Amino acid sequence: CDMAGTMPFMAPEVLAGGDEEPYDPSRCDVWSTVVVLLEMLCGPDKFGRMMNWGRKHIPCPDRYDELKAFFEQPDAVSAALEADLGTLDESLYDLVSGMFHLDSSLRWSAKQVTASPWLKASWDPS
Repeated sequence: CDMAGTMPFMAPEVLAGGDEEPYDPSRCDVWSTVVVLLEMLCGPDKFGRMMNWGRKHIPCPDRYDELKAFFEQPDAVSAALEADLGTLDESLYDLVSGMFHLDSSLRWSAKQVTASPWLKASWDPS
């Protein structure tokens, strides 16, 4: 593999490589942000553990195929989160699911993320 980047924070469209379609950097940032959120909630390298990647994550197009296979499993994300967090708040699941779309055109925008009920409840000082 001949890529540069920090795994697992690289968005799938970056991992897939190719120059056929330009990608939207803001949607890539949303992907990276959800990986950070997972680490904050579940501990270091949560996403790597979800994917069963070893301690050294090497970015390459094969990783895209692994992501695709993982996210095609209907309950993969919720099961991985529940393993660390127990029963999930529905609004947290919606947030993570929205941020984790493999298809960047379906992935939530930063505006959608900040409008998330889960984040809004977290910011409420009452």
